[in-house]
Amino acid sequence: MTENKNLLLVISSERDWKRPAEEAIKIAVEKSYNIHILFVIEDTRIYYLNKMNETEFMSKKISTELTEALLREKRQSAYSVVEKIIEKVREKGIKVKSSILSGDIIPLVINLAKEISAPEIVLSWHHESFVKKFFKGDPIEKIRERTGLPVSVIIE
Repeated sequence: MTENKNLLLVISSERDWKRPAEEAIKIAVEKSYNIHILFVIEDTRIYYLNKMNETEFMSKKISTELTEALLREKRQSAYSVVEKIIEKVREKGIKVKSSILSGDIIPLVINLAKEISAPEIVLSWHHESFVKKFFKGDPIEKIRERTGLPVSVIIE
């Protein structure tokens, strides 16, 4: 008996997970996939850039202690979200695995997609700031290009 393939569900926000999770479950049911949830906690400095205006950001030195505290807080939120998604996935009788990783979303998604041999990716995406897009380019296109996989993007 062959094991089902693992659809990769990528979440990067504790607020924007319900619709992407529903879409991943729908696809998994239709195509007999398992689901691997990847919650990405992005670089905390980028988080601050999105939360502060440039002047405010430049006037504050972000300490290691503050960065670590924020990372702990975001990791706790991520665990809570992942547990909720796991519950919804299991209700449908779908096997599920999960990972919570911090760093740059692009290499994390690409590497995990290859590692688990994902047939496709469902990606939660929230409106990004100009600063983030300026520094990183278009992450969705980079993921598509580098994995060669279909990527369903749910914009929140």
